[in-house]
Amino acid sequence: MSGEVSRTPSLAEVMKIVSDKTKRDIFVARPGKIETYDPLRQVANILLCQMEPFADEDGGTGAEPIPVLMEIPVLFPGGGGYFMSFPLLPGDIGLVVFCDRSLDTYWASDGSILADPIDQRSHELSDAVFIPLKFGPQARAIKGEISSSAVFGKEKGFQVRVGETGIDITTAGNPTVIPGAPGSGYVAMAN
Repeated sequence: MSGEVSRTPSLAEVMKIVSDKTKRDIFVARPGKIETYDPLRQVANILLCQMEPFADEDGGTGAEPIPVLMEIPVLFPGGGGYFMSFPLLPGDIGLVVFCDRSLDTYWASDGSILADPIDQRSHELSDAVFIPLKFGPQARAIKGEISSSAVFGKEKGFQVRVGETGIDITTAGNPTVIPGAPGSGYVAMAN
């Protein structure tokens, strides 16, 4: 004998090992990047921006990319018959959320009845949705002052800024000169 002592792990140790492994195997939400986007169907192929860590049988560790997620529904804000959408391009980043149950029957329905998920899968890669967000590394933070008004627009282009005292139309935060408008570039609106 080599003098090794073996012991049986306690129930608490076994439960912690199982709990840790279960947590590692559950997908909840991760940053993702659009590879391709179909605007007619609002689905995208998404590359997750974080690799998946692993440990091999010899105790070594590493990380590997997760294959591209195919045909992921893209979510835009909407309600009351209104919606907001914008064009999406390869490289745009957002949040990938992995749903609690299979989306297959819900996605294929018209939404008028409760959908039976049919199977028991949970938090699977195939049940993801993509929410395009201005979410990324700090180096990609929105440039310019945006804290004093609600802003809709393009970073290096026209922006509509709604503040406490009015609405400004700007180009990247600078007052826009409207061709043909006298003076400062302000536009008068009337009923």
